[in-house]
Amino acid sequence: MKKCLVLGAGGFIGSNLCRTLSELYDVRAFDIRGMEDLQQVENVEVVYGDFVQMTDYTELLQDVDIVYHLICTTIPKDDTTHIEDEIQKNLIPLTRLLEQMVRRDIDNFVFISSAGTIYGEGGMEKKREQDALCPVCSYGALKEACEAYIQFYNSRYGKKYRIARVTNPYGAGQRQSKKQGIIPIFMNRLLNGEGITVFGTGENVRDYIFIPDLIDALVKLGQYTGDVTVFNVGCGKTYSIREVISLIETTAGMQFTNIDYSSERFCDVMISDVNLDRLHSELQWHAKTELEEGISILWNYFKDENGVS
Repeated sequence: MKKCLVLGAGGFIGSNLCRTLSELYDVRAFDIRGMEDLQQVENVEVVYGDFVQMTDYTELLQDVDIVYHLICTTIPKDDTTHIEDEIQKNLIPLTRLLEQMVRRDIDNFVFISSAGTIYGEGGMEKKREQDALCPVCSYGALKEACEAYIQFYNSRYGKKYRIARVTNPYGAGQRQSKKQGIIPIFMNRLLNGEGITVFGTGENVRDYIFIPDLIDALVKLGQYTGDVTVFNVGCGKTYSIREVISLIETTAGMQFTNIDYSSERFCDVMISDVNLDRLHSELQWHAKTELEEGISILWNYFKDENGVS
């Protein structure tokens, strides 16, 4: 049986990915924390460590056929004082990993990038993988730099490492303590009778992908044997933040106590919409879950988790 290494297995996407991969492969789940739930999952080996501080990945890569890289120590934000730290903690460990993967002749690598930040302001045209990149925050610039080194290793060593430019994932298991993921954050506040803050007018549009659909796409990327290296991964339909709020309220049969529209953030583009033709044609994959259905499933999950009838 093949073995997968999932870097960042303690996170929202990583933990869900490990559970699904464990039905197909042996899985080595790696993170610095947050993998308690995976310790009892069959075919999953849990390994704790600090990827940023490690310099030798020999044991992690032992007998590994597929590597999924989901580790990122930062999120989109406006200030630039953290850029040097971001490079030290993300870009340098990635290049170190790529070099050691080349030595071990590991050909199958899937890197999770960001469709929402790497293209910059989208305009009315759906962004294609071959379009110019113009990130408006350091997080997006970091992802672009990571992608550039992956593409370099592809051309220098004849690898076919994959890059998944993911839109906005949501679903069960997304931590409300995080500052990313407006759908679970808003649902949690609605359940607690709290108001919400929206940056800008609420007309910003995004593509939201339900976590089971995203995981299915990532598994297929790990199995893909074609020549394409970069894929947009999303649902294929966009919604404004106002529309998301309305869908949550309609599904819950409740209204937020207050909606505060705050100043726009520089790191938030107005339109983020991507073309998925390459994903559809190369992987024969389409998302199965519309946002309305996903919100309904997630709301019922939140109610059960909080003991609300």
